[in-house]
Amino acid sequence: MLSWFSKQAFDSLWALVWHFGIIGFVFFAALAWAYFIPVGKRLALLTAICALVMFFTAGIYTKLGADYVQAKWDAANTAAVTQATQARAKAVKSVAHPHASVFGGVRHDQYDRDSDKPSGASGVPTHNLFQF
Repeated sequence: MLSWFSKQAFDSLWALVWHFGIIGFVFFAALAWAYFIPVGKRLALLTAICALVMFFTAGIYTKLGADYVQAKWDAANTAAVTQATQARAKAVKSVAHPHASVFGGVRHDQYDRDSDKPSGASGVPTHNLFQF
């Protein structure tokens, strides 16, 4: 599990470093070419501008992709919580006493086990084992 997660994390990290690194290198190389070599200065500046646009475009699309995946995860988590809540309500309803509405939503027993009172005050009659 951990190796799979680290592999996925490093694969995506490597893609980001690769793209931003190449674009950054092209940008700075084009600026250096325009500054130090006068031949093709206009082409070098256009290359630098294109690299800069690609740099910000890649960043924006990376952020939008991450937001899209996070939204899918959030929707799946919300659906799972809703489904679990409905399943629990259905399970509680299926094991409830058939006449639960008559008894106030709890089973009717002489020991009052469904009450929220502390255990010592549950209504359980005290027994004396030595009483005959």
